[in-house]
Amino acid sequence: MSTIASTSPTTRNSLLRLSLIGGIISGFLHLLIQQGIVFGLILKTPIISSLQFVASGIMGDAAFTGGLVTALLGLVLDFIMITIMAGVFIFSADRIPLLRRHVIPGSILYGFGVFIVMNLIVLPLSAAPALPAPPLWLRIELVLQHILLIGLGVVVIGGAFLRRGKGPGDGPGGGAPLTPTTERYLARRFSGGRLAMADEDGERKDGAIERRGLLKLGAAAAAGLVAGRLGAAETPKVAEAAKPASGAALPWNPRTAEAMPTRNLGKTGFRVGIFSLGGQAAIEKAENDAVAVPLIERALDLGVNYVDTSARYGGEARWSERYFGQVMAKRRNEAFLATKTHERTRDGSLRLLETSLKLLRTDHVDLWQLHAMSTMEDVEKVCAKGGALEAFAEAREQKLVRFLGLSGHTDPAVLAEAIRRFPFDTILLAVNAADPHHLSFQQELLPLAVEKEMGIVGMKVPARGRILAGYVPPPLEEQRGRIKATRPGTLSMREAMRYVLSLAVSTVIVGCDSIPQLEENVAIARAFTPLAREQMAALEKKAEPVAKQSLWFHRWEA
Repeated sequence: MSTIASTSPTTRNSLLRLSLIGGIISGFLHLLIQQGIVFGLILKTPIISSLQFVASGIMGDAAFTGGLVTALLGLVLDFIMITIMAGVFIFSADRIPLLRRHVIPGSILYGFGVFIVMNLIVLPLSAAPALPAPPLWLRIELVLQHILLIGLGVVVIGGAFLRRGKGPGDGPGGGAPLTPTTERYLARRFSGGRLAMADEDGERKDGAIERRGLLKLGAAAAAGLVAGRLGAAETPKVAEAAKPASGAALPWNPRTAEAMPTRNLGKTGFRVGIFSLGGQAAIEKAENDAVAVPLIERALDLGVNYVDTSARYGGEARWSERYFGQVMAKRRNEAFLATKTHERTRDGSLRLLETSLKLLRTDHVDLWQLHAMSTMEDVEKVCAKGGALEAFAEAREQKLVRFLGLSGHTDPAVLAEAIRRFPFDTILLAVNAADPHHLSFQQELLPLAVEKEMGIVGMKVPARGRILAGYVPPPLEEQRGRIKATRPGTLSMREAMRYVLSLAVSTVIVGCDSIPQLEENVAIARAFTPLAREQMAALEKKAEPVAKQSLWFHRWEA
């Protein structure tokens, strides 16, 4: 089966667009360097003649008597050939994991290979007249041009576009240090390049690459998006326990790299935008198609490439999975799709998964998670004979799921025990600026998850709004749970997200009530710069007065 035929229509169309854009950009660069500088200025060959030579590949000597018409034909043929070259690389990168892991050497070899094929096979077989052997310097120039324009250009320019100076790193305030856990995480996980610096107002300075300037790099249009798809060469090899079950390519939203910074999702080989969409809020409300479905579609349009739902969201009708299914039916390959099982047994979990696949309108999910692991009893049940972990192994073997994870927001010790017993690929944990004040996930669990190179997803970032300034607690009798909210929060959404994203997380998931709220969160992610340790401590102190109501999902002694 051909590469194009084995790629979904949505992804195929995106790749075709990138190939076209790449061909146009590389064609203009080729025209400037090869035809203008090398042949025109150095070899004193009229540009019309050099373009006619390209046309002679199909017309023979007649091309040199056709004047401007055949020169224009040569120009069109030149752009077509370069577009095909770009397309072959783009589609190959989409389908070949080895190429995704070794982008730069692969691009160099590809550029050299194109030179060999064009000059030793295509040109001799064409109708173009034989030329005398070029001087050594011209041969070297031609080789380097193929490597730089067709090969490395795709990665180098694109990599700069992907990073846009927004890679996590040194915090603001003249290089103030981040937390030790974060430093270790960043050193192991994030791609190279100068790090973004920021002052208190979030303005970039020092080594940061200005976003506006990079957006002006037209050459990054194809190359940058492809590099974003490949995830940069530093992506670690997938461990045996984390190898994807499905043979299909990982999802790819072509807008993600431009929309926000991206990070590795552990060892999965997937690069996830730092903001992701949770399947609660508006998306779990009954009979809410008119709001939920456009919300999900808008998220994908904005570059969100990770969505999270559960068999438990939306009650017995599982409204959240239903709404996601309406969108996944059309745009499955644009989002890394995660769902969960709250059953602790093999049979119960497999039944939930069967229904999840039907509601989500897909033949597989990218991530299947144990939902809300809260007690050591939960751990014992899923690990026992006939437990949910048996369902996990079977589902992955049958290619119904790619990766396996777990979630929890009650006790970090429970999740720590679970990931010591089983090589989960990801962990979804509750963390926000109130977290250090009781049963801290970032202190007791995060270092272990980093050590195991898991994809780490943060949730409860705004604590269902309870941590946010302007939050008005509803009447006590209307609130669920033992821990009641009695006062407004203290943080802005920007502060809440920036705090969690400064930790060693791959992404954060947030449920949204409206499209404007979604757009605000994506804008916050786009402008993210990491906080220094003292800035994080200030936010923790600011959240302390509402810590208990903000961590209502934790176990409290009183």
